[in-house]
Amino acid sequence: MIDITPEEQWSIGAQKALEAAKHLLDSGDYGLALFTCHLAVEKAFKAKIVSEKQIAPPRSHNLRQLAEKIEFSLSEEEKLQLRELSSFAEFARYGDETWVTAEATKENVKEWLTVATKFLSMLLS
Repeated sequence: MIDITPEEQWSIGAQKALEAAKHLLDSGDYGLALFTCHLAVEKAFKAKIVSEKQIAPPRSHNLRQLAEKIEFSLSEEEKLQLRELSSFAEFARYGDETWVTAEATKENVKEWLTVATKFLSMLLS
């Protein structure tokens, strides 16, 4: 067994979640793809928290709260993006059919994959 650090574990998890979101897009499971975009960014923030603070990350799914735990300056647009991504986790988790119809579209998944990729690039570099 190869030992990996907690930071590496979170980082690998973030990258795998992003890849999973891409596969879910290809398979047409758009709601779960959006949820998985959120998961990828959440894990990237947790990797950064472990790296900077040398502590276990909080048990939170709220991306803005996670961002506040590290030295990470956010633009207003990025704050809105994190709020929106966090809402995907809630709506997807609890099966909100209105949300699925309105938001879980192929076009939205492509857009949010781009956003999630940007956050992973910033956090895991």
